[in-house]
This record gives sequence, structure tokens and C-alpha cells, in this order.
Amino acid sequence: PVPDVVRVGGDVGVRPLSEGSHARRFSVFFWSRGSRRERAEEGDVVQRGWEVALEEWIGYGNREIRTSNQIPVYLDKLSEARNDINELRAKIDELFPGVRDEMLAARRAKMTPELWAAYQTPLLELTDPEQGKLHHLAKGIMDEEHENEFNQLIQTKETTGDLVIDEEARVKYDELNLQIQLKTRDLDFISKYRGTVNYSYWKERCEAESKQITIEARAALFDAREARKNTRFDEQVVRKQKMENGKVVLDENNQPVIVEERIPGSIQYYEKSFKIWSEIFKEHKNLADDVLEDDLVQAMIEYKNNLLNVQAEWPLDFPLQELVDKRARRQMQDGLPTTFNELAERLEIQKELEAAQKEAEKASDSPMPSGDLPEPKKDNSVDDAPKKDDAPKKDDAPKKDDAPKKDDAPKKIEPKKEDDAKSGDAKK
Repeated sequence: PVPDVVRVGGDVGVRPLSEGSHARRFSVFFWSRGSRRERAEEGDVVQRGWEVALEEWIGYGNREIRTSNQIPVYLDKLSEARNDINELRAKIDELFPGVRDEMLAARRAKMTPELWAAYQTPLLELTDPEQGKLHHLAKGIMDEEHENEFNQLIQTKETTGDLVIDEEARVKYDELNLQIQLKTRDLDFISKYRGTVNYSYWKERCEAESKQITIEARAALFDAREARKNTRFDEQVVRKQKMENGKVVLDENNQPVIVEERIPGSIQYYEKSFKIWSEIFKEHKNLADDVLEDDLVQAMIEYKNNLLNVQAEWPLDFPLQELVDKRARRQMQDGLPTTFNELAERLEIQKELEAAQKEAEKASDSPMPSGDLPEPKKDNSVDDAPKKDDAPKKDDAPKKDDAPKKDDAPKKIEPKKEDDAKSGDAKK
């Protein structure tokens, strides 16, 4: 069990706000001034608090609530009621195949291309308020009041003789229609009661907040603000002695080994938190609300100011850019850069650069045209071989006049006699 108030390191707890209500509402807060170990313990407490809140909220949703007409309503059974209605409609379609398709085709014909596009786009993916209005209008045309229109179409076909219903089919059709009416009534009550307590939002909020990924997102945001307080806006590189088992590591020269440690700054922690939040919103599309959005927008404003302090630009791949753009289209004055205003020019330049890079890569990968291929080098070893025409000819044979003459023969050199050598020395 989770105690009413838990304090570990800083102030962190799960405190019931009201007793005796249909569900105990919990206030879960995360505020730490302790060590990393203490903060990990606090994260576990917060996570457990949201898990308890989710268990009790679902328990509240499965509890019977009586309307003023004593009709039982279960808030957590909205999907079940919808599935029951769809199953009953499928049984009626088996009795009258093709009639519902004809009705839907007639409704589809009333839709403009803009309405049809808005209808096919999930509401949470629409960032333009006008598109949201078109979506609701299209939903009204395509999805509302199936039964009345369907029954009128059946009566028209009976009147014109296009459809003949036997007694057995008539009885079954009436029974199924009555069940659909009762289920539709229950569905209306469930929807209204769920809206009163915002059941869907708080169920999804408890599910998301009880996950480790959300605890990590909030912890990163806390670290970002702590670094900002200490004016550590950007990442810092610190050189220090390497330590192992509490001792300084020495190199072969008996000198301390120096290593570099990168210490994240406020900017890096903010970016880590925003990236995690973007993943959370992908899984929990209904989680974003004005309160949670306002908290994140305040963090984004702090992040923007940090970028200005280090003269850095707003990243074009900002993880929560969709949220920024959506709020700007709703005329929210957050002062953050949007893709259709401050970032438009940079995004266009980036697209041009990416297109040029793709063209360059495509050109380097494509084969060279045959006309541009260089001529193959000749094999010189083949050209250097003696050809048939290079053989010595008859006219090239040495002639008789060219034979060496007697006078041209080399003369014989006789060695000097010993007496001549002596006489020569005497003369000297």
C-alpha cells in the first residue's frame, strides 16, 4: 500500500485529495534535492502512486452507477457498448444484404473532397482548427443516426416492391432493432457520464504516468532545470584523472592517465526530455491537454532561451514541433518558432540541399553512357612483336663492294724489345 505522504530525499508523495468519493484522487508530484539513488527511489514511489491511481480509476469505471431512471451505467464499458451495437447491425445486414452499403454510398455522395479528407484523418492529427470543424461535420454526415435512416430505406424498398420481408425475418428484424435502441441509450449515458468526470483522459494519464518512460521524461526535465540554475547551458568537456577502484590509473611512464568526461548541459537534458515526450504522445494520443501542454511549452521557452545564450539555432528536427505548430494555429501566443513562419526558409534550404545530394548520389551510382566510355588501352606487347613485313629482304643483304678490304684489316702491334726499352730509358 502507498502511504498518504512519502518523503524521500526531497518532497515526493502520493496524497489522497478526497475521501469517500467514487474514486480516491491522487496528487503525485516529483521534486528532488537528493542524490541520484534517492531520486531513483522517489521515481519508484511516484510510479507506484500512478499505478494505484489507475487501479482505483478502473475500479471506479467498472462500478455500477444508476441514472435518475435507475438505468445502470458502467463508465469503463464504452467500447463494449459500441461493439455490441456493431454486432447487432451486422446481424441485420445479414437479413438485408447491400442495403447499408447503399445508404453509406448515398452519404458519401454528399461529401466534398475537403470533407472526405477531414473525415479520413484522425482528429488528433488535425492541427488546423478549420480542419477540426470539417472533421466533426463529416462525422455527423457519415456516422450519426444510422438506425432511423436505415429503417426509412427499408420501408421505401418495401413500398416500391424492391424488398420483400417474410414474417420470420420481420420478427427477427424488430427484435434486433429493439436491442440496438437499448444499447444506444446505454451508450449515450456512458458517454455523458464519462465526459462529466473526464474518464478517458484520466485513465490514459494514469496509464502513461505509471510507465518508466514517463518517469525518465520528467527526470530529464528536472535535470535540465537544475543545470540551467547552475548556468550550465551547454555540454562541457572536463579533463580529469582516470580512476579505478578508488585509485588513480597510471601509464607506462608512471604518470596519471587523463580522460575526457562529457557533462550534459541544460540543452542536452531538455532535448532528451522532449524526445521522450514525443514517444509518449505517439502511444497516448489523447494525453495532450491544456495543463500538460502548458507545462511542456514553459519548458520549451526555457530551452529556447538557453539556445540564445549559446547562440545556437532552433533545431529543424525538434521532437515536439507538431505540438508547437498546432498551438500556433490555435492562436496560442507561445513565442516559439513554427514550420510555417520562422523556420520556413531554413526548411526550404534544407529540402534543396537534400534534393541536390540525392541527385549527386544518383549520378554517382548510375552507369556511364556508352558514348562517354574511354577507349581501351592497346596492348603494346602485341604491337612490339616483329611483323611479316619487318623480315630482312634480299636487297638488304651485304654486297661484294661492302666486304672489308685488306688495308682495312687491323695492324698487328709488336711488343717492344728489351734493348729498345733500355735505350729509351738512357735517353731520358
